[in-house]
Amino acid sequence: MKNKIIIGLILVIGVFLTSCFEDLGNYDYTSNEVITIGGDIKKDYSVVQFTSKLTIRPEVSSNIPGAEFEYAYWVYDKDQGSQVPDTLLVGKKDLEEYVVGLPSKTYKLIFQAKNVKTGIQGFWEATLNVTTTSNHGWYILKSEDGKCDMDYYNMAGEKAENVLLASCGRQLEGDQAERITVGTNYADPEDLDPKTNTFRKTTVLFPVSNRDAKAVRLSTGKIINDFPEMFQEEPAEPYAPGMAFATSMAQFILNQGKVYYFWPYTSALSKFSVELARNETFDPYRISKYMMYATPNPIGFDEVSTSFVAIPGNGTTLISMTDMPGTELSANHTQMNLLWAGSKGLYDIEHYAVMQEQQDPSRKFIAYITCLGNSMTIKRDNLESTDPAYGASLFTLNHSSSQILYFVNGHELWSRSIAAVPGVNSKLEVVLPKGEIVFIKHMPYSVYGKPEESFDYLLIGAVKDGNYEVVGYTLDAVGRPADPEPALHFAGKGKVGDVTFVFPSVSGTTFVPSY
Repeated sequence: MKNKIIIGLILVIGVFLTSCFEDLGNYDYTSNEVITIGGDIKKDYSVVQFTSKLTIRPEVSSNIPGAEFEYAYWVYDKDQGSQVPDTLLVGKKDLEEYVVGLPSKTYKLIFQAKNVKTGIQGFWEATLNVTTTSNHGWYILKSEDGKCDMDYYNMAGEKAENVLLASCGRQLEGDQAERITVGTNYADPEDLDPKTNTFRKTTVLFPVSNRDAKAVRLSTGKIINDFPEMFQEEPAEPYAPGMAFATSMAQFILNQGKVYYFWPYTSALSKFSVELARNETFDPYRISKYMMYATPNPIGFDEVSTSFVAIPGNGTTLISMTDMPGTELSANHTQMNLLWAGSKGLYDIEHYAVMQEQQDPSRKFIAYITCLGNSMTIKRDNLESTDPAYGASLFTLNHSSSQILYFVNGHELWSRSIAAVPGVNSKLEVVLPKGEIVFIKHMPYSVYGKPEESFDYLLIGAVKDGNYEVVGYTLDAVGRPADPEPALHFAGKGKVGDVTFVFPSVSGTTFVPSY
């Protein structure tokens, strides 16, 4: 949070930062007034980002009777080469249980007490060491009491609840948590490099709800941009993002089914473009939140024309798909509802969808989709009403080598082999969390030469009595849970919408950002 104190005050601070930091006597040599700062203060503080709470209760006095003080706290990072500190708190003497969200490094912590009657200021300085595990752990995106926020679990299992509210004082609007995705090379508008006069790039999280999205700096948990600030032109209201995702070419986000993108390697501010048009005649369109990550462009589904379209990372219009020989369903004007879609991996040619005929909603099928450039073939795996996949509510794909579709039917977990048409179902005998199952996701993560840090989890989330429970089952080589008991467990308040794992070099293409 950048210092917003008026320029005159900043100049006064600059003078004292060069004198008072060397001499902690806190004297103003042009006045007989002496401001003394003592009490419950120390020379050094160490905190863990998002987890520790900083409490400082100084005592302030003056040798001038009747002094009236105003107070402020700053942190000063000499490594940045800036003489303007970052404001922590203004107006209060005591710093009470302050959740620190600064990047991990060592700071000078400054407390200022100013006698408003005389204008004389006293300063106290300490060292603030900020350590962090916020960029190496698990984030749970959840909805609770009509808002959305994230809980964070570090690798030691310590939990920080509602990190957006704790660090930024605000949460996501909306009552449905959707997805968390990652953006890299995102320009921070409050981090200008004075040497190059460009905005420093950073890695951000995009937590998305049905009514809001934020760009959150991974290293601090601070909100860089609210949803309308992400765009070159403010998007139409009511806001309805639903999905953000990245490819190697661009970063994308939706609003009311319209697509926006930006090229992440530009030196300018990271701002999403004006919306892509459906075609040269500007036909209406609404892209589903279910994406398929083909190459060179991701594939979306236009719910207005019921057509598959390619989404370019440049240009001005969506690209209509063409049919390859042998397709059993045209990619255009399918007259279908898309119930779910996903990809085995990023830049894969194999994709899958669950579709329903509009003229006869009782007819459903799993679509086996092959994409080559902007062309596709679709094979149908028709579902009988007795098939467990017919009444399934949640789907996800195995993103490793296994040809498996996982789905939830009631309070049962199933897998379906999709190596051939038709698929073969198997009920998975695992200990499921209690309550309504509302989330399913496969997350494999491999660290070369470090098997102890690698994992392959099938994640399941449930809600009961307003509380979430998320468990993760370790999968074996053929994509089945190796043990009926989960190896991973999280629990907290609210209803889970998404789970993601972060680490210092995480990027938008580390995990398949799919429902």
